[in-house]
Amino acid sequence: MHLFHRRPLCLFCTIFAVSSILASDIYREHKISLIAIFVVIFALLSVVGLLLKNQRIRILSACLCLIAVITAMSNSFLRIDMVKARAEKYQGDQIVVCDVIDESYSSEYSSSYRVRINQIGNETVSFKAVAVFDFKADLCVGDRLYAKTTLYGENDSVMGVSLSDNSEDVLLFSVEDPAFAVVEKFNKDIPKYKYITEQNGLRVIMHDIKQGLNNHVNDLFGEQSGAVVNGFLLGDTTDIPTDVIRDFRRSGVSHLLAVSGLHISILLGALDLLLKKLYVHKNIRIVVVTVMSFAFLALVGFSMSAVRCVFMLWIAYIIFMISEEADPPTTLFVAVTLILIILPYSVYSLGFWMSFLATLGLVTVYPVFENVIPKTKHRSKLISRFFKIGRSAILICAMTIISNMFLLPIQWKFFREISVVSIPSNLILSPITSLYLIISVITLITSSIPVIGDILVIIVQFLSGVIVWITNKLSSFDFATVSLGYWFADYLIAGFVIFMLVLMVVKLSKKWLLFLPLISFVVVFTACVSIFNYSAPKGLYYSGNDTSKTISLYESGSTCIIDGSGGKYNNFSSSYYKAKEYGCTYVDMIVFTDVTKNHISSMEYFLRSNVVKKIYIPIPNEDDEKQINLAIEMTRLANQCKTQVYLYKSGETLSLDNIRFRIDVFEIEQDKALSLFVSGGQDLYGYVDVAALSVNDFELHQHILNSDTLVFGNNNKSVEEMFYCDVSENTTIIYTSFDIAEKSSISSNTDKTYYSNLKWLYLYFKIN
Repeated sequence: MHLFHRRPLCLFCTIFAVSSILASDIYREHKISLIAIFVVIFALLSVVGLLLKNQRIRILSACLCLIAVITAMSNSFLRIDMVKARAEKYQGDQIVVCDVIDESYSSEYSSSYRVRINQIGNETVSFKAVAVFDFKADLCVGDRLYAKTTLYGENDSVMGVSLSDNSEDVLLFSVEDPAFAVVEKFNKDIPKYKYITEQNGLRVIMHDIKQGLNNHVNDLFGEQSGAVVNGFLLGDTTDIPTDVIRDFRRSGVSHLLAVSGLHISILLGALDLLLKKLYVHKNIRIVVVTVMSFAFLALVGFSMSAVRCVFMLWIAYIIFMISEEADPPTTLFVAVTLILIILPYSVYSLGFWMSFLATLGLVTVYPVFENVIPKTKHRSKLISRFFKIGRSAILICAMTIISNMFLLPIQWKFFREISVVSIPSNLILSPITSLYLIISVITLITSSIPVIGDILVIIVQFLSGVIVWITNKLSSFDFATVSLGYWFADYLIAGFVIFMLVLMVVKLSKKWLLFLPLISFVVVFTACVSIFNYSAPKGLYYSGNDTSKTISLYESGSTCIIDGSGGKYNNFSSSYYKAKEYGCTYVDMIVFTDVTKNHISSMEYFLRSNVVKKIYIPIPNEDDEKQINLAIEMTRLANQCKTQVYLYKSGETLSLDNIRFRIDVFEIEQDKALSLFVSGGQDLYGYVDVAALSVNDFELHQHILNSDTLVFGNNNKSVEEMFYCDVSENTTIIYTSFDIAEKSSISSNTDKTYYSNLKWLYLYFKIN
């Protein structure tokens, strides 16, 4: 491909981008040292360049590369690390005053908002943050919030929300009790022209415009179709059902519900084509499209993803005005460099890098493929049109394959899975999406025209239903996504990336070699998965400590998560992440040993992004109104996400394929103790909370006696008294803490006894 041949600017921009990525993962103290080292090297090279005249070109190139590295490091340190360092001083219990600048998510169970913190304690500050509420918080953009809370940093997570997906947010806090929050509503009684003089007035104006358009869309197209139109046009997925969003992700077209370069290219490209057909001069077209792009930014609330896309478009237009023969790869790398300089937090944006890599594939590899397929002309217009449609279909398929090829490392790193139905999904939905976006805009403009407006509304509603139906059908296959969490995937993807980079930068006489890394990866990966699935054992995975635990079961791509965590979101996520190593791309069943408000909050976030087929909850006590209401809430939430809910009673035997397990939940002194016994063949595996041993239950003690492997844990309380237990002399005993081991008295003299003194214990058992 010879990507950097005669493209020095492309090379320097690449070095800057790579340095920015590396700098984002380096501690600030180390970053200062590195900057100093690179500055010294730069000075030495400058002196050498003055002395060695015949090497000045090479030394100059090396100096320019060092300047790119130093600039990237300094930009990261001064504009990101310094801000985070100031924010870290305020972590802990604080009283904060902040203004709501955007609504991230809101439901009847919880809400989250992006805010700007203006005051912490008695100090005036300016930090962007995320506020998470463990209840429905009716806040609006422009409202001022006074809250007593705990501030967390970038490495923390609250109710499943972290700062990793939010570009400029440096703090995170949650409000669990409405009594600790006071809201001062934005004064909307004043005339709208006075908004501009009020605090956050301009932001409120833009939000009201966007909300007004959102409401108009819902009124015009109906609630269901309007939600889809808002998702496509404005990137607002608030009203789209969770299962629909999940279907888009599993079918590999989730980018359609985010304001991206695709949407902007379609809308502004259609406008540019219309102006071109009207013989409008090129410079005037550029000005009109630029103004309209700014108006589009205002409608979407100047979201960072939209700003980056439009900014990249402006850069491309400027270069196009300077030279119509601009080099696409150089233009792309220049745009990325300028975005990282102007918007440094973009380095943390997953969507930004996904857009960049997909575009990189389209401006480098795609032209090679496009030139291979000639434009066929025929005397018959019908046959010629047939060939043209066929060529377009092949090219769309090629674009999807190339995009996924370049996105493979990101999909492995962050999602641990890849959609195998993305090719047919994009092949079918790409032309429909283009038509859908254009017709939606035309309908909004002409909706007041009798008959014509009504017909267009019906067409948009029909297309909305078709798009949702297609994604639902394609995502419903069990093989819709394939896990990239297998241990061998790490090595295969590393080899793929290295192979691809080599082919990108060397001069190729045979361009088709660019597809060799992907073909090799697919063949080897498929072979490895087939062998793994054939020989994959049944598995039991325990993770937990004295107060929180989850037990996961795996068999041939199926997974079950048994919760004893008290409803902590991170436990569900880590269990599911581990399950992907065994080929799981959805959760077959989650079994709750208890249902609390925390479980409902955690499941709300978990179900938004993951497929869960079944949820089992214990039958609530008919005399306990609180238990009944929580069970109803969990059922309502699961139904919204198309998840089936089943009730089970303590001591009932459940099954996951060929693995059978029995769960007993014992009520002990207003607390609950758990026992679990799993059999998938000859051996019996057991987990028992120590408190359960005090229960006079014959079947429990019989299972303990017959267990081949037995884990003793705890149920949220310290073990204060000695406990006695009969076990077989062949039983392997594992204590989850040293304290439990000290208080135990076991009947047999087994020497297969182990204990953990770790804060968190991970155990894996192969079920025979």
